[in-house]
Amino acid sequence: MPIGELAVLASAMLFSVTGIIQKTLVSRFRPLTLGALGSGGGAVAGLIFTLTTSDITELTRIPPTYLALGILGGIINLGLGEPLYLLFLRNVDVSKAWPMIAGLLSSYSLLSGIFVLGETPTGFDIVGVVVVAMGVYLLSFAQRKYTDKNQASWLGVKGVLLLALVAAFWVSGLTVQGFALREMDPQLLNMSRLSSVCIFLSVMSWLGVNEILLPSEEDSKLGVGARVKKALVQGLMVRTVTRLLKPSGTAAGAVAHRDSVRRRIRHRSGWSYRLSGVAVGNGTVSLGVASMLFLIGIDRAGLSVAAVLSSTQIFWTTMLSTIVLRERVNPAGIAGILAMFGGITLILLK
Repeated sequence: MPIGELAVLASAMLFSVTGIIQKTLVSRFRPLTLGALGSGGGAVAGLIFTLTTSDITELTRIPPTYLALGILGGIINLGLGEPLYLLFLRNVDVSKAWPMIAGLLSSYSLLSGIFVLGETPTGFDIVGVVVVAMGVYLLSFAQRKYTDKNQASWLGVKGVLLLALVAAFWVSGLTVQGFALREMDPQLLNMSRLSSVCIFLSVMSWLGVNEILLPSEEDSKLGVGARVKKALVQGLMVRTVTRLLKPSGTAAGAVAHRDSVRRRIRHRSGWSYRLSGVAVGNGTVSLGVASMLFLIGIDRAGLSVAAVLSSTQIFWTTMLSTIVLRERVNPAGIAGILAMFGGITLILLK
């Protein structure tokens, strides 16, 4: 089997394993914090791969436009889309979340080809979209009666619309990165985009965007505009700088102030020292290794072939979620998973 296809299959298996670990971490970290830790670990792995297998000075020879496209695509894909997916995953079983997003990604790719590239849809494409829509229903609305109240609320209109937005960010980001791959080596692209994503998510976390995504019980009663305003005005960076400019006059007061700032940082970012190493390591494997293999697969085999082969992750994820996380998959869920895989195959196999 060619290298491109093998790279995609290997990335699908790794993504399945890291996705299960991510599900265990997402309840311990806030979305932006977990994303920053994971992208930071992936950036370190990307740097090591680049230093050992490529010439890092090639970055200086890449046209600035393509380098900017690679970074922009990464921020759209992982900086905007990934935290929203983590928010959904925080409330929904991974055996439902991943098949749904995979099916939506394929449908968006088809729509992008039709409306952006001017492609003509085939009968298989239309049937594939219908089958994916059936899969989304079977994995979301049809599952609400089998789940608890919180998960049921996310398997309705709110959750489907959120995943539709995530899919839009992911497809847009991958499309932009596809243009960057015309002039960039996949390893250099992966390293540069993950470094930028880590910085982007860290800054957003420090500014208090985590509290917009996961508001307190008191803040959840506010409107979206009021919540955003409060998060920005009372963001960690602003509050920390303000307090540092007005420290307590005594040594004991300074120590108390320092400890207070540290507690606020841990509380506001969702930081956990004990699990941070696991999050970084998981990101190293997921974004540093599996993501790079997927980019290699796109570069060698093409996006359509890579997308079909990567959809095998649906089965790996379902199997591991039932074994490791003890998630229950009922007949309707199994039908939804099969519908997703069938719809993806119909859409992407021309």
